[in-house]
Amino acid sequence: MEFNDFYKEIINDNSEFVSKETMCNIMGICQSTGYKLLKRGIIPYNKRVEKSVHFYDIAVIDIVKYMQQQNSLFKLECKYKMKMKAICECDFKNENDVLKISDVSRLLGYCKESIRRWIENGHLGAYRVKQRLYISKEDLIDFMLTEYYNKIRFKSDIHKRMLTQVYNQTNNIQEEL
Repeated sequence: MEFNDFYKEIINDNSEFVSKETMCNIMGICQSTGYKLLKRGIIPYNKRVEKSVHFYDIAVIDIVKYMQQQNSLFKLECKYKMKMKAICECDFKNENDVLKISDVSRLLGYCKESIRRWIENGHLGAYRVKQRLYISKEDLIDFMLTEYYNKIRFKSDIHKRMLTQVYNQTNNIQEEL
């Protein structure tokens, strides 16, 4: 496995095994998050007990591997969002900068009531003018990049088509990482 200078420095600055506290400092996470990573088996460790005190021995190489994996996932997510934004901007280029709920419904394939609910729950930005709700095209695209939008269980056909486009465009990205 190849490591860049940042990861090499972590390996060189620490002994082969470190404590849970040191692991958390290296990764910049709190103790409870570190504990969860260990208990869920995400980062392997050896546990030893001395005079009823529990110690965790964690290989620095395993910490670095985990950090690299997280970095790759972050890069993949960024590329996904860039592709999704480009698709949205292309699909919406002929639309007005300010949209009505009916426009958003047509563009996304979801009913007007769902869109109102997203607005009421604060997921989709909108503003009211004379009892009517309006959504800026920018706010709509930002909403489409959120985790909330992508975790909608029952996706519309338009939503599925866009995700398929993104998948097809980013299919080789994971191999590059």
